Amino acid sequence: MDLENKKGAGTRYIKSEVPCPEGAKGFPSRDPELDAYPGFVNPPPGYGEVAFYWWLGDRLTKERLEWQLNQLQDKGVMGLQVNYAHSDQGGLIYGYTYPSDPPLFSEEWWELFRWFLKEAKKRDMSVSLSDYTLSSPGQGWYTDEIIRENPDLHGAVLHCEIRETEGGPEVCTETPQNTIAVVAYKLRDGIVEPGTAVDLNPLVNRNTLKWNPPQGKWRIFLIHSVENLDSLDPMNPLAGKKVIETFFSRFEDRNPGEGGKGLDFFFSDELCFGVEGNLWNGSFPEEFRKRKGYDLIPGLPALFADIGPVTPKIRLDYRDVMVALEEEGYFRPIFDWHQERGMIYGCDHGGRGRNVAEFGDYFRTQRWNQGPGNDQPALHSDVIKNKVSSSIAHLYERPRTWLEGFHSSGWGTSSGQVADATFRNFVSGHNLLTLHGLYYSTHGGWWEWAPPCNHFRMPYWRHMGEFLRCSERLSYLLSQGVHRCDVAILYPVAPVEAGMDGDMAVKAAFEAGYYLFDRGIDYDFMDFQSLERAQVRGGALHVAGEVFRVLILPAMKAIRFAALEKTLEFFRAGGIVIALGALPEASDRAGRRDPVLDGIVEEIFGRKRREPGNAEPTKAESMTAEPEKEDSLNLKGDTARGKGYFLYAVTEAEKVINDAFPRDFACLSSLPEEAKSWVMHRKVGRRDIYMVYGVPRDTECFFRARGNAELWDPWTGKARRLPVLARTGEGTRMRMPLEANEAQLIVFQPGEAALLREGDVKRESRPVMERLCLDGEWEFTLEPTLDNRWGDFRLPAFDGTIGAEARKFRYRQEPETAREKPVCKEPAREGSEYEESVYAEPACKGPDWENPAFGEPVCGESARGWEAPELEDSAWTEVTCSYGPYFYRLGPVGADTDYEALEAELSRLTGIDERKPVKVSGRELHWQTCDFSMRLGVENAPGHQGYHGLKEIVNDDFLLLGRSELCFTGSRCSQEGDGGRYYLWTTVRSAAGGEAVVRAGSIKPSGIRVNGTPYRGGVESVSLKAGVNTLLLCYEGYGRTHFLLEDPDAPKDWRQTRPLAMSWYNRPGVLGFDPYPQRKNPVGWYRFTAAPGLRSMTVTAFGTLRCWVGGTEAPAEAEKTNGDGSVQYKVVLPGIAERCEVVAIRLDHIPGCYGGAALPEPIALDCVTGRMETGDWSEIDGLRSYSGGARYRRSFLLEPEAVGGKCVLNLGEVVSSAEVRINGRFAGIRVAPPWKFDITDLVRPGENEVEVFVYNTLANHYLTIPTFYRGSLKSGLIGPVTVETERKTSR
Repeated sequence: MDLENKKGAGTRYIKSEVPCPEGAKGFPSRDPELDAYPGFVNPPPGYGEVAFYWWLGDRLTKERLEWQLNQLQDKGVMGLQVNYAHSDQGGLIYGYTYPSDPPLFSEEWWELFRWFLKEAKKRDMSVSLSDYTLSSPGQGWYTDEIIRENPDLHGAVLHCEIRETEGGPEVCTETPQNTIAVVAYKLRDGIVEPGTAVDLNPLVNRNTLKWNPPQGKWRIFLIHSVENLDSLDPMNPLAGKKVIETFFSRFEDRNPGEGGKGLDFFFSDELCFGVEGNLWNGSFPEEFRKRKGYDLIPGLPALFADIGPVTPKIRLDYRDVMVALEEEGYFRPIFDWHQERGMIYGCDHGGRGRNVAEFGDYFRTQRWNQGPGNDQPALHSDVIKNKVSSSIAHLYERPRTWLEGFHSSGWGTSSGQVADATFRNFVSGHNLLTLHGLYYSTHGGWWEWAPPCNHFRMPYWRHMGEFLRCSERLSYLLSQGVHRCDVAILYPVAPVEAGMDGDMAVKAAFEAGYYLFDRGIDYDFMDFQSLERAQVRGGALHVAGEVFRVLILPAMKAIRFAALEKTLEFFRAGGIVIALGALPEASDRAGRRDPVLDGIVEEIFGRKRREPGNAEPTKAESMTAEPEKEDSLNLKGDTARGKGYFLYAVTEAEKVINDAFPRDFACLSSLPEEAKSWVMHRKVGRRDIYMVYGVPRDTECFFRARGNAELWDPWTGKARRLPVLARTGEGTRMRMPLEANEAQLIVFQPGEAALLREGDVKRESRPVMERLCLDGEWEFTLEPTLDNRWGDFRLPAFDGTIGAEARKFRYRQEPETAREKPVCKEPAREGSEYEESVYAEPACKGPDWENPAFGEPVCGESARGWEAPELEDSAWTEVTCSYGPYFYRLGPVGADTDYEALEAELSRLTGIDERKPVKVSGRELHWQTCDFSMRLGVENAPGHQGYHGLKEIVNDDFLLLGRSELCFTGSRCSQEGDGGRYYLWTTVRSAAGGEAVVRAGSIKPSGIRVNGTPYRGGVESVSLKAGVNTLLLCYEGYGRTHFLLEDPDAPKDWRQTRPLAMSWYNRPGVLGFDPYPQRKNPVGWYRFTAAPGLRSMTVTAFGTLRCWVGGTEAPAEAEKTNGDGSVQYKVVLPGIAERCEVVAIRLDHIPGCYGGAALPEPIALDCVTGRMETGDWSEIDGLRSYSGGARYRRSFLLEPEAVGGKCVLNLGEVVSSAEVRINGRFAGIRVAPPWKFDITDLVRPGENEVEVFVYNTLANHYLTIPTFYRGSLKSGLIGPVTVETERKTSR
């Protein structure tokens, strides 16, 4: 096929002619005279946060929605995007959308949405609905509706069947359905011989090919289309129009006049058409002919095999037309619909720019968004994703770059981590923030979707407005004007499209991107159309306000010819062109072996494309181009001289850039090895604005800008003048004013810089900061924040907050021998606060056991002194309220075991001694307790939930066989070792004996023995005797199941009404398990350290208890008996325990309730002001599960001479946010480090009072909720806290 110059140029970009209404919210100004400072101080509407608002978990009510709107008001939230999540069941793309109440798109739902939009608008917030889970075909929503009503809109993909034959006998073969082309090529040495194509289409009759091939070996290509009825063809001219009619317009129709107002944005999430690859439809051949000037049909085999030098051209032309049709049919109409209403359309799709050929060409298709964007999960800041999104916005002058952050970072995500992640992502290109987590409900902590919920549930929410207003200022400033950088990296689509080492090109592009940005060299990815339309002036590429001095071609073995021509023009005008890893070999002009292309490559790089066996690439300087006048870029010299470099290492590219011209930004001081000097430069009006992140304070840096230098503070909106070290014709040198983890906005505006005098620079005289360490104790008062009126944190809901609680305890069972003698009352030990020991020494003189399991007392041990605070209890077993032992488990027992003999032996057991191993086939196996909660199931093993966390499901299967582990969809069991049988042993009590109904899970026991009597595994009932009955179960394999025995007279229609509970919880007739039948009158001890300021406790327990605090007994009064038989006790201390005291509880167990199961609810701690030192409060038992706030207060003395100079309060470390008051006056709020407060104007000589209000994260509350996303528990005023006063001295 002779296709040379057959419309070799790619489709040219046609700018949208749809105007945006004047004054549209969130659309920035490109005015060269813009004064951005007033907008920075008080940003106009449209620059706040857009929260992803998950409307699931509980029924939607106006009362609850209005309450939540009030919590969000005036916090810097500008938009609320309603989202729906999907299950992992059903659907073609992912699971079906979770049902909601009211049902999505029902009349009741639309009425609620209309009301919600109006209420949000009153609070200066707009609303929208994400298409997440809704846009993909096969999910049951609007795309399926479109296809159902317009069957011709479904898509198709080209496929190819290859058959080989030899000349001679006639070929008679069936052709596939929807065959488009049948072409044969002659083979030479197994390779297609160019120019030998034979069109066999005329020989196909009724889906049968009959052909007499000439001599030789032949390869027949049968190209056909495969339709997917559950797909949408984005190339169809009606595709975008129908999506607008069926989805977007319905919101406008239901909310007349609100487009661009209360409804001012939409967001498309993970777009999928149901077809990908080589798309096809009936009009494609003619569209191709019109646009490219030749018939594609004979060349279709090139899409699937190399048919000679023309192959890259056909592939590039095909993809060019395919993407152009997608733009015209789908992407651009939706963009235009939003544009004419002044709405921002954002996105987060698939590969987020890392899959360069997604939708055919990611860059080209995603430019049709007002807010091209991407997600950054788990506090990440993937520079490549950010640079692709922001480069699209820069080169196509889109108003915003949309950041979806930071799903799956966990409940322990601190405000400082959110700020740090946001700054990293903003400096690398973003300027519109979405925090992924805002949940309508968390349903007692058991509903989540890639948590956390970053908004009003977080304890630090009352301080979060400081951060959201900071990000709002950054969003405004980083949206205005135009981006400036020196380097453009050609986005490597063409090599992927052409099938010419595309992976190599992508790797080269992205590795260069990471490397350069980390070293302070900013860049944009540039698509071929932006390169084509760029103007070359003064040795630079000018496009969309950008000015590029360096063009990097990342292993671009294939390139669009028009882009190569512009590269040559740029080179001749003095530009720098760097080829990394490979030189261009083919284009859409004539494919491979094109002498015109080779000539251009040789001119730029001093050599032709690399041939096999050639040496490694080396630097090659170009010939001198015609001189051209210097422009405002301050190029040295008065002639233009282009340079072309063929390099392998990006380190060499960095050196080329450093040597070529003064960097736009550079660190002149050495940095720590792990430091990253990230920078963003924007030209805003007459100002040059640089955002720098990661560069430490006092680092000497160069900026290629001049004028009056200022530091703009996004936290306050204030600006201050910065002194500079030097200014030259090239730029300005200065020391960085802030810490590496602060967003440094360095602004140059017209005027003279404040130049440091030489003496100021050289003189070593500096203010000396004297430090006063505020160690020792602070007053400590809890400030609870977890408002449980809606049941978000615990069910059932109650009107109040959740304060400090004890949920985990150190547990030990009291030796029975300790009660065989009368109580021995001994005198108080010296230095102790308690009056007497409670129990005598035991009579047992048996052997010592060093590792007691599940609270077992060590033989020979006494309970004497177990109430004492100084008791060493670190070896005691840790238990969690509600969870206790109900079975013993042995196994897995291997197949080499005599199972019959083993089971006979085990069935004779009347009790289990955990410390005595069972000898099986020469091995020693140990019994282990099976612990669970009769309400909540197995601790930290919630079973299958679904994607991204808990989904309100309490799994009824409480027996785990195998190894349990948390996973992406909940928890799962896997095989232990080589597998085998498991044996479970316990006892059940029956009042009168008789038959008991067996309730078994999906994994049924292979054998059951009751009191030694064997039953088959599938038996429906067993016989019990009155009293205690031993039960032995045998299971094969691994998994999760349940087993219960039930009174046959139990009500059959009983249903669980308790929220978040197993079906068996409090079920009438279920017989209880008791793994310790041999213990008479069992007693358990529980110990924990209480929060400071304790004055009383509420304890719910099964059994009778006594309590000691700090060694002194505190009376426990029974307040009520609950329906499950537990008793609620009130323990009132004789006096307030100011400090963290040890609480000891002695509980007379009732049969079957041991360990944490005997304490079914957390112990609520009623605390007033106490005293404690700084540090991590999660290390204190009574605060370990506390999520909320606390006030720290103390006084400090300042000498008169220390007052007057600068005075700074440094909190050291805080998790998560802090508010400071000095002498009753507000000093500030910090939600991120550094934790320093300027208190110069607030202190006085003599005594001063400091108050610090600290709020932590929700991780602590989730301590006993089985989430995969808990995170760090670290909390509080960690310190060290110092007061730093300035004293000026001369050296």
